[in-house]
Amino acid sequence: MADSLSLTLLSAQLAEQTALLAERASHPQASPSYLDLVRNAQSAAELAEQVLKLCVQQSRDAGHTWQEVGGQLGVTRQAAFQRFGKPIDPRTGEPMDRTVHMTDAAQRAVRIVTDALDGRMDDARKSFSAEVLAAFRDEKRGSARPTAAGLVGAFEGFGEGAPFEPGPC
Repeated sequence: MADSLSLTLLSAQLAEQTALLAERASHPQASPSYLDLVRNAQSAAELAEQVLKLCVQQSRDAGHTWQEVGGQLGVTRQAAFQRFGKPIDPRTGEPMDRTVHMTDAAQRAVRIVTDALDGRMDDARKSFSAEVLAAFRDEKRGSARPTAAGLVGAFEGFGEGAPFEPGPC
């Protein structure tokens, strides 16, 4: 019931926001600030995303499959699940937390990839779990590299700066 109430309230807010946007956009003689229109459109998009998430959640709660949800959205069931699903931990049956609890994960990933690309597999393997160690054999790595190079080009290096800037957590 709370979700229905939330959906009703969010839908009403979305209707108000889109009506305001339409009103402001329909009066070019008033010379609206186009940046204000961008802000209004962004607010409408954020509300629409919340409404869509609630609608997907309610559809799933009503028994609809990810295949059906994806069909309505024009995407695969996998894409629908990735966007809206809550992965379940097979050990506990509870929804998984998507938060990464490793503050140095990005730096570790860059180091592992660099080690693997530079052929220092013994160093890269030190960070692998038993499952990854079993699956990521040299012949797999050897066949993956030319495939990746054919798709995106050969690895030339990370460049001069940091590969990315970590954002606030």
